[in-house]
Amino acid sequence: MNADRHLDDLELYLQRASILDAAASTLGGAHGGKVRILLEGGVSALAKPEAGIAEGAQVVIREVAAWTLARELGWADLVACTVLRDVPLVGGGTGRASVQLLWPDNAQPDFDITVYSEHDVWRAAIFDAVIAHADRSHNWLGLPDESGAYRLKLVDHGYALDFPGRSFESAFYKRHEGEQIPDAYRARLRRCEHLRQERHLRELFADNQAPLDAALARAGSLENSGTLTI
Repeated sequence: MNADRHLDDLELYLQRASILDAAASTLGGAHGGKVRILLEGGVSALAKPEAGIAEGAQVVIREVAAWTLARELGWADLVACTVLRDVPLVGGGTGRASVQLLWPDNAQPDFDITVYSEHDVWRAAIFDAVIAHADRSHNWLGLPDESGAYRLKLVDHGYALDFPGRSFESAFYKRHEGEQIPDAYRARLRRCEHLRQERHLRELFADNQAPLDAALARAGSLENSGTLTI
């Protein structure tokens, strides 16, 4: 499909484009070593190095895995394209990081979820259930469209996929917990039965496949039951 090819090309660009400039990011959050990088062609991206946070190796693979699972569900508009690559570090040297495209500067953080369409809220609820996000009491943006409405963009997935010592927390899931999943979204969950990027996901979790297996099991359970309950 053309959409898949375009996203493949985008991932390849993020992984291989020359870095023209790098500087400490002013964006907040738990990750203290964030780096804003400028790629050839003038594209800005945000890097979260392993070295910038405790258990950094686990955090960065989950950032990438969350994007990949959003792709698999056909909801690449909800999560910024994210890859693994080496980047310059604050203080010198280089290190492995998750690197994600930045949403436009006019994106607004953490509006009340009633601002967003039910289409976006339902997709976020299902996505968070699949990835068992442990940090979604916040960590979303509203990006205004031409009509002035805000489209939902989900950010910061380092504590997803059964992150050790953290429990599931999602404002979007709570909004629809226990409800019947609309058929259009339920059908998307079937995509997790035949992952296009399964090899990539397995490689991310090479040291421990359990978080990925649990996410796929949740997708299967949600699809089979038709109810938003995990």
